[in-house]
Amino acid sequence: MMGAPSVAIEKFPKGDEFVRVFEKLGKYLDQETIAGTFPMEAGGVNSMIPIVVAAKLGIPLVDCDGMGRAFPELPMVTFHLNGMSATPMAITDEKGNIGIMETIDNTWTERLARVQTVEMGASALVSIYPATGKQLQDYGIHNIVTLSEEIGKVIRGTYADEQEKRQALVEVTDGFELFQGKILDVEREVKGGFNLGRVKLSGLNSDAGSEAVVHFQNE
Repeated sequence: MMGAPSVAIEKFPKGDEFVRVFEKLGKYLDQETIAGTFPMEAGGVNSMIPIVVAAKLGIPLVDCDGMGRAFPELPMVTFHLNGMSATPMAITDEKGNIGIMETIDNTWTERLARVQTVEMGASALVSIYPATGKQLQDYGIHNIVTLSEEIGKVIRGTYADEQEKRQALVEVTDGFELFQGKILDVEREVKGGFNLGRVKLSGLNSDAGSEAVVHFQNE
């Protein structure tokens, strides 16, 4: 799904867009049988849509993605860094509008697809970065679906206290703690097909008396 995530609060998918856009790209590529599908990002709705497509079409879901996190723009993936083209790509909306795009590079893919997404109501479904199995093996970030599941288990799990849960989350993500605090304020706006904004935090515990600001673009 491409566009501003907050739009989904009021603009629900019809339900058939996921398979429709996937099969449209397959037909354009003249592939009678597509071997499988994979998520472009970890976490959020875009990690779940390929699971729906794989289940409905009875094809494998490859346990990899192109970033190891969620990202706001199409070229922000390892496939782009390794010279792969995001196009040909398919794009559709809940109304049934659908199209194929071919561009000269991935920067133009982002620019032109973003314009179409805005016209489609600030959110659209896309099928991009057609790849071979070898390309996924060489350029993809492996085991990201499994990792997402493990992170979910930690978040939903029962622990003695919040500190123990935070430590478990740091360990499963191989991460580190930057700041302890509570959210004071959130500012956001929809602009150019993105959710832009910032989160203001007030420090707690060892960070008491400090403030932190996180600027975000979609994720």
